[in-house]
Amino acid sequence: MLLATAAAGVGNLLYKVGLMAGSAPETLLTAQAWLATLFVWYSDGRIRPPAAGFRYGAFVGVTLLLAFIALLNGLAVGAASVLIPVAQRRFVFTAVLGRMLFAETLSWRKRGGLVVAAAAMVTLEFS
Repeated sequence: MLLATAAAGVGNLLYKVGLMAGSAPETLLTAQAWLATLFVWYSDGRIRPPAAGFRYGAFVGVTLLLAFIALLNGLAVGAASVLIPVAQRRFVFTAVLGRMLFAETLSWRKRGGLVVAAAAMVTLEFS
């Protein structure tokens, strides 16, 4: 998880660098999608999503596309040090929805962490 977090952090900062260099948000996302497609093709030797995965994958793709376009448009005009942490608050919503929709258990330690994270979200939102 630490490697994934670090890679996502570097990627988010590279978004800001690309935008500062004059790229349009949509161009950055197009390049990212193109590289992801090449990676799948190279690693699997084909591009053929399974039927079960395609239905949910397409919905996730549209949702993430909208989220990334909103993030990149914000980064085009705002500070990365504020916008990226605020955008990364999604784990709080995911944890709450997981509890509500799938009855996932939340230990007291997890609940405490979510309270601290929610407080940090509010603080960053108004900074």
